[in-house]
Amino acid sequence: MTHRHRLLFAAGALCAGAGLLLAGQDAAPAPLSAAPVAFVDMDRCIQEHAPFRAEVDKLRQDFEGVLKSFEERKQKLAELETELSVLERGSAEYVAKSYQYDTEKVLYERDNTYQSDRLNAQRIQIFLRTYPRIQAAAAAVGARLGCAAMVTMPPPLDPQEIQADPMGAYNKLQSRSLLWASAAYDVTQQVVEELRKSS
Repeated sequence: MTHRHRLLFAAGALCAGAGLLLAGQDAAPAPLSAAPVAFVDMDRCIQEHAPFRAEVDKLRQDFEGVLKSFEERKQKLAELETELSVLERGSAEYVAKSYQYDTEKVLYERDNTYQSDRLNAQRIQIFLRTYPRIQAAAAAVGARLGCAAMVTMPPPLDPQEIQADPMGAYNKLQSRSLLWASAAYDVTQQVVEELRKSS
């Protein structure tokens, strides 16, 4: 092959390559995998899981007396505040009542924080015990349906929640990776039924 022929051959190859690239721009995208990605409403799975409800009910009963005592203490603080509002500032009675109010308020807030932390810690433990059960049920359903993956579906935000706490709503939306899902790929009911079988 002469030098001239080699140049012509190289130019032809470049043109052919450019044509393939241009044709690829208009070509349809490669099809997605046949195995679908399914979606699950995690909140519904949790709320309809009988062992979870039983544990939450027991926790509520355990803390019922504590919550009642806090309501009583809160009411007493409100009564003290009302008494202070009609007393003469600087009087001995006002000073005594004011000291009592401040002391009881500090104790109330301290105890409230402690009990709230206890309650939240136990709620977290219940969730951590429940999550693997839901995960196992989802895996069983996904295997039967031939799913490639299963994603949790976040519940819609309440408009009142958005209005009351825009920053909190913003943070929730920022943390979400799922923007939309077709109802045809919602397998929540199947996961709930699988959970019932394993309970």
